[in-house]
Amino acid sequence: MEAVNLGWCRFSWGSSVSKKKGSQRSMVRRRCRWGRMVDEGMIVLRWRIKEMKMLEKEEAASDWMEWEKQYCPDYHRHLLHAMDLLQSYFIGLRPSVALGMLFLVAFSVFMFSGFGLYLALEAANNLVSCFASSR
Repeated sequence: MEAVNLGWCRFSWGSSVSKKKGSQRSMVRRRCRWGRMVDEGMIVLRWRIKEMKMLEKEEAASDWMEWEKQYCPDYHRHLLHAMDLLQSYFIGLRPSVALGMLFLVAFSVFMFSGFGLYLALEAANNLVSCFASSR
């Protein structure tokens, strides 16, 4: 794996040159990410390169399932259509009903997250008591 130094970059200053050389260098270092090394073999970097190539080609990835490949091109159209239906539904409601539905959704998210936290704490308590009783 080969590493690429991104520490140098071509940063054009144009016609305006600062009197302070130190401030210029610090600006270039900040602009060029302080000369950090980027390993081309990193998984995240390879994944981003793959995503960028897919966006340029506008085609689905080879590891996607058939229904994903079929649905991908029309995703934004379906999403906008669903938001249009939802908005037109909420516009037709009375304000108190819409606020009640909003409160119900917000309260249910709060309750389910609290219940999830309770279950996680119970599992941690059982795990600790299991290890404590074995000693």
